[in-house]
Amino acid sequence: MDPASRNATWTCIAIALFNNFTGQSLICIYSTNIFEDINALGSHSRFDIKTENNFIGYSACIGAILSYYSVAFFKRKTLFVGGHFIMGALLLMSGYYTN
Repeated sequence: MDPASRNATWTCIAIALFNNFTGQSLICIYSTNIFEDINALGSHSRFDIKTENNFIGYSACIGAILSYYSVAFFKRKTLFVGGHFIMGALLLMSGYYTN
């Protein structure tokens, strides 16, 4: 394996780990438990839990579609760092308001 391929492989591994550490996968995995716990605390929603889980998937899909078009307007580093910073801030807010 040439050094360029090895560096690209390690870069992809690092990006995958960084994406997992942002917490999006945890939200997707535990979303049913999160919504059940919120309902158990007395909160009411006009949507059932399955629909709320679908909204999480839809928002991820919309974000992926928008990211395709945002590449034309921003540099890669700006998108990568800025996007993860925004995701982290939103996940912190969701954790704060869930508690």
